[in-house]
Parts: sequence; structure tokens; C-alpha cells
Amino acid sequence: MDEYLNFAVIQDGYCVFGAGATKDAAYADATNWLGDRDDGEAWTAEIVEATCDEFQFVGDLSIICRADDEDEFDSYMKNQGCYVFDGNGWTNESADK
Repeated sequence: MDEYLNFAVIQDGYCVFGAGATKDAAYADATNWLGDRDDGEAWTAEIVEATCDEFQFVGDLSIICRADDEDEFDSYMKNQGCYVFDGNGWTNESADK
């Protein structure tokens, strides 16, 4: 069994763009789902992290941790649809197939 997803990169008020057992894993996963950047550069884990660190407004990217706010984290993961809660934690349904 893979590790449970403890961190999620979210667009505040919208959806999950990446999740992982660690912050770094969540940043890296987000690069797979974010579209092209406005400047034409590809998203990297480092750029995702820096963007999350600059969070200011609803709609910005941020990182959330289940240990910090279980209800918020669970709400985002549940509404995304590709994540499964097995009673102990969240896993990525598509990765299990």
C-alpha cells in the first residue's frame, strides 16, 4: 500500500491540482495537472511551491495539510472525485489501478 495523501495543492475555492504524502510530492504531482503558465514556461515543483508560498487571494494556489485542517482537506479531496478515503486516509484511485 502506498503512503496516504497528507498534502494537497489546491486552487483556493475551486479544486485539487496535486496531492502527495509529502509537500514535495504534492508540488510535483501538481505539475502534471496544471495547464500552461501565462509566460509559456512549464510548471515545475519549485514554481508550484513558490506560487503556493505567495498565496494572497481566493483563486490562488495554496497547499493544505490534512493534519492542520482535516475537514477542509477531506472536503477538497472528496469533491475532486479521483481520491478514495479508506477509513484511515486518502489514496489516489487512479494510481491504484
